[in-house]
Amino acid sequence: MLLLLLYLMRDTCITYLMVIRILFDAQRIEIRNQNDYMESIKKMEESWSKNQKNLAARKTCTWSGKWT
Repeated sequence: MLLLLLYLMRDTCITYLMVIRILFDAQRIEIRNQNDYMESIKKMEESWSKNQKNLAARKTCTWSGKWT
């Protein structure tokens, strides 16, 4: 009887640890996705800023008798 109880407790602990591991992995994946998302937003902002600077430079540097 004691062996059966120990066996069942062992299975319960293993199941509990597996659930914790799955939740930890899911949280780690979510954090990685958030970091990827933030990195892509940062790249888009840098690209937009660069494009705005290029447009401003083109407007002020090209003079053909009228503003373009």
